Amino acid sequence: MKIGVDATGVFGPKTGIEHYIVHITKHLLEIDHRNEYTIYCRNEIPSELEPRAKNVLFKVLEFRNRKIFQQTHLPIMNTCDKIDLMFFPGNSFSLFCPCKFILTIHDIFPYVIADYLPKYNSDAHIDRVNTYYWKGMSRWGCSKSNKVIAVSESTKNDIVRVFSADHDKISVVHEAVTGSFHPVRNENRLNEFKKKYALPEKYVLCVGTGTHKNVQGSIKAFQKLKKQKRSTLKLIITGSKSNIRNEVLDLIQTTKIQNQVMLWGYFPAKDLNLLFNTAELLLFPSFYEGFGLPVLEAFAVINEIGASS
Repeated sequence: MKIGVDATGVFGPKTGIEHYIVHITKHLLEIDHRNEYTIYCRNEIPSELEPRAKNVLFKVLEFRNRKIFQQTHLPIMNTCDKIDLMFFPGNSFSLFCPCKFILTIHDIFPYVIADYLPKYNSDAHIDRVNTYYWKGMSRWGCSKSNKVIAVSESTKNDIVRVFSADHDKISVVHEAVTGSFHPVRNENRLNEFKKKYALPEKYVLCVGTGTHKNVQGSIKAFQKLKKQKRSTLKLIITGSKSNIRNEVLDLIQTTKIQNQVMLWGYFPAKDLNLLFNTAELLLFPSFYEGFGLPVLEAFAVINEIGASS
């Protein structure tokens, strides 16, 4: 059988879904040496997918707009490559996929959180378009795919409840922590890591800046923690800076903790384990998660976690 994998979502800094795409593809190729695989990549082959097995063909593609590519060029390539089964591991798929396909849905939070959609203005227009696109992908994917993978029972229940999807069509395959997350006891290594990134001596970590991640909640919890312990703690917020809304910046200003909050942006994936190891606490008061992998990653290395139930 010829199996295709859409890995074109892996491009630039990796978020949770990009890490999922890379690692599920990596382990799939490690255990299956019988079927033939064609992996569609954007611009380059992810380093995690080396070395190449004999039954694997990588196709490196260059394009500007992934949505247009996925809906136009990819189905044509699937036909030319005589793909029997496509695997779309990143929430979206080709509407005109010429063969059977499996889709992973990580969450459907735009449907679950009513106020997620930003109010219309020029800055929010792209967010609004993207949100409608991903909402359509989730709903149509449940009806058009031959099989749906949900990353948790919670996600499966949401899909069935919101889309009235066929319960038997959805299989739950839980996410897991990679071996790169583990306790580090070498103090010299930890100190060198802090010096490398000019990190504070003690800090609380907040991972993710999407609206559903409740960054405001992390800031408020951090402020209370500071008042209780009167410590020199700092707050480090990692994730896309473009997702940080004015409400978050205003809250930082009004609480007068500008000098105690670091908006880091994306942190290099190779050093995430050390970032977790040197943190005093992970704050994760998310409104909604399909799985909530950062909590498991923190459990592997941190003793204290503050999360929403």
